[in-house]
Amino acid sequence: MDDIFGPPVLRRVPAMPVQVISYANFMTVALEPMEDGLAFRQRLEGGEHKDVNAARVREAFLSITSPDEALRFLRASGRFRFLRDKSDSIEAVLTWREFRQWQELVRIVLVDNFLHLGEFESPDRTPFIWGSPERGKYELLLEELRQLTLSVHKPTFDWLQGIATSLQIASDEQPKDPQHRPAMIAEVKVDTSLDAILASIYIDTQSGVEFELCSLADCSNVYEVTSKHRRDYCSQACAHKASVRRRRAELKQAKSKKERK
Repeated sequence: MDDIFGPPVLRRVPAMPVQVISYANFMTVALEPMEDGLAFRQRLEGGEHKDVNAARVREAFLSITSPDEALRFLRASGRFRFLRDKSDSIEAVLTWREFRQWQELVRIVLVDNFLHLGEFESPDRTPFIWGSPERGKYELLLEELRQLTLSVHKPTFDWLQGIATSLQIASDEQPKDPQHRPAMIAEVKVDTSLDAILASIYIDTQSGVEFELCSLADCSNVYEVTSKHRRDYCSQACAHKASVRRRRAELKQAKSKKERK
């Protein structure tokens, strides 16, 4: 009888597909001026929720560079986020500055491939740091980004901690299987586009997918690492632009040295 209290047995199962099911509601969005910048006012619209492709939502979100592009994104993707301890079931306001800060934070957790904000303990026990343990690099999260993480409701904060509280395992009959074993599928259910983005990062993290930030100074694109061969730029265009800039800098330096002689 005492054996039932022994250590748990690891049950190994084949890899299963994972899908993110988003319940981001239809929202009407308006871009309005404020004293300190621009803001998006999202109001709940009648009708059923709409499903979104989490990976495409993330890709579109990170590619945005202007308020007009952000406005189109918010109109297409539904509610962006819920605030902590606030009832905004009818209306929500998101500033352009906050939107840009979320882009910066998403790039941090995506490139580090490690969701741990708010829970991870650094060697000096400082919370809200980021950096990959494998790289041995740790940095304090900027205070404005730290406040951003503290402003969201618990499900979003859980994703930032790397906790998949909304992950469920479902099964479906497989008529062609000779032993009639059901196929398992993992489902992640979220209710904002921000949670969908963070859930997609969590899935990639658990799948071993890695990302890097383009090395070109004025490019903020994040690209998937698909080879062991080092790659510094997100595209051939950025690689060519960097090469041209290096060549121009070398010519300028050589000309300067020649003039000094």
